[in-house]
Amino acid sequence: MLLLFQSSQRRRKSQESMREKKVRILILALPYPFRYNPDEAKGKEKRQKGFLAPLQLSDALVKFLGTGENELTRAVVIKRMWDYIKENNLQDPADKRKVICDEKLKELFEVETFHGFTVTKLLAAHFLKS
Repeated sequence: MLLLFQSSQRRRKSQESMREKKVRILILALPYPFRYNPDEAKGKEKRQKGFLAPLQLSDALVKFLGTGENELTRAVVIKRMWDYIKENNLQDPADKRKVICDEKLKELFEVETFHGFTVTKLLAAHFLKS
């Protein structure tokens, strides 16, 4: 039994090495601009996009967060918002999905209560396009 396992393992290794050779041959057959150069790829810095892109914040949101930072990612702002909500026990005890606004949140969002899933929607007005 052990011999069968070893031979199949060797066969797998030889198949993998054949695949690697084929890939190398195909890469070399590509025209110059399409060849992959790992050194080139490391040198380029990617611009953050979407949820991880730093965004300009409104003055009201900067004042609310109290950090003095004018640029933060959506993820960081939402995290700090939920930290504030939980720290001040603003979740409705009967339905934890609802948030009961205190004076600071009322000033920021101009609503009495809101559903937890709408935090991003309410914050959208405070993210300025740069």
